[in-house]
Amino acid sequence: MKLQVNRKMITVFFLTMILIGCKENLNDKMYVLVDEQFQNDSCNVSFNDLIQEPWEQLYLIDAFSMPSEISNAIGFKYLGNMVGDSEYKIIVTYQKKILKEESFDLSRMVFRDNDSNGIIKISRNDRFCVEYNSSVTPHFYYLKEMK
Repeated sequence: MKLQVNRKMITVFFLTMILIGCKENLNDKMYVLVDEQFQNDSCNVSFNDLIQEPWEQLYLIDAFSMPSEISNAIGFKYLGNMVGDSEYKIIVTYQKKILKEESFDLSRMVFRDNDSNGIIKISRNDRFCVEYNSSVTPHFYYLKEMK
């Protein structure tokens, strides 16, 4: 138990130092947010303050998603490429424009939503219950929207 607590503290410290030393990306911010709020295999998470600029939607896009599927999800034409094997993307939109687009690091966590068909849509004020699955690597965080 003590080793597990120390490991978590070291991990949080290490991530904090990395984030202080370099430009934060959404992937790092999301990981720190979920990891800090995570307790006893579930927690409530809001991504409202994840991005400082005004934003409307955040999309977590699964591997092999085609540009047409992404366009359909975001509601306007996506000009990027298909998301590759073992890759995820984060796309943030505001007023029918892409505000941010980044690759998502699968080595630390993967978000899943049973109803998403490969693309999870998160609105600014949505709140989620996050369930943790450590039985596989990478560890999975399951997002369940709180209604």
